[in-house]
Amino acid sequence: LTNWYIRRSRRRFWKSDSDSDKREAYQTLHYALLVFAKAAAPFIPMTTEAIYQVLRTEGMPESVHLCDYPEVMTTRDPELERQMALTQTAVSSGRFLRTANNLKVRQPLSKAVIAAPDAEAQALLAQTADIIAEELNVKKVEFCADEEQLVKRSCKANFKALGSRLGAQMKFAAAKIAALSSKEIGAILAGNALSIELPDGNTAEITAADLVIQREELPGMVAASEGGVTIALTTELTPELIAEGFARELVSKIQNLRKEKDFEVTDRINIVCDIPAGQQAAVESFKAYITSEVLAASFTYGAGDTELDVNGIKVMISVAKAE
Repeated sequence: LTNWYIRRSRRRFWKSDSDSDKREAYQTLHYALLVFAKAAAPFIPMTTEAIYQVLRTEGMPESVHLCDYPEVMTTRDPELERQMALTQTAVSSGRFLRTANNLKVRQPLSKAVIAAPDAEAQALLAQTADIIAEELNVKKVEFCADEEQLVKRSCKANFKALGSRLGAQMKFAAAKIAALSSKEIGAILAGNALSIELPDGNTAEITAADLVIQREELPGMVAASEGGVTIALTTELTPELIAEGFARELVSKIQNLRKEKDFEVTDRINIVCDIPAGQQAAVESFKAYITSEVLAASFTYGAGDTELDVNGIKVMISVAKAE
């Protein structure tokens, strides 16, 4: 029940259609909470009893303290776990790039490009490309065989790893390592050790652990690497992307207004909005999206009573419950 799981399941819980996907989401959440209540009952007896009474269905014991303690179940799926770990790594790196480069989360970007550590990892990530695209707010996710296509690589010797092995030969080896090409670095990172002939006639096997990798971003892209996954985001914003970013930011501001007015999450609302002429086209393009996200029964233009700052643009808006 991590934040990641709840966030990824939110739309499954709130969708209007009561289909099998929604039922399975609720059944899984019910099972997880029930097992948690049983497992934690000896330690937080009152809290787990309150949780259990909400979850209890006909035929179940009257109290969580009358239930058998849960037994360990071997239902782990290593491939699925690796897939989700890789996905979270890509998303985490992408979010870091947005923060580090002042790219607002609600501003859509045209694409993300990912270089995975191996072919199996790329296949797993390809299956969750829609999740990555949604989490990073990018229009598409592409893949490449090697991070060399995303960044310019260079390296220097890892003195801590090599110093004790090479001793007086360290300076020579460091110069050789600093002169490695991006292609040679890629081969070492792929697991192919490089042999360097030393002045004393011996050879040294250089592996990825012996290198300190330096990555220089290509023009128009920002990139980051973690856990063998390199992800790059394009930073150029088209007028269409800017318009969508304005619409998404407006939705966020309206949602905050709903909370300030203590509306229920299911309340439908009427919106009256005064938007500068230059942004009205953007709002019209995404009007269906805006009204759907904020549960607006109507959206009209006119004088508003609350001032909002939407991406640096002044918007006056009024929000009221629909009859």
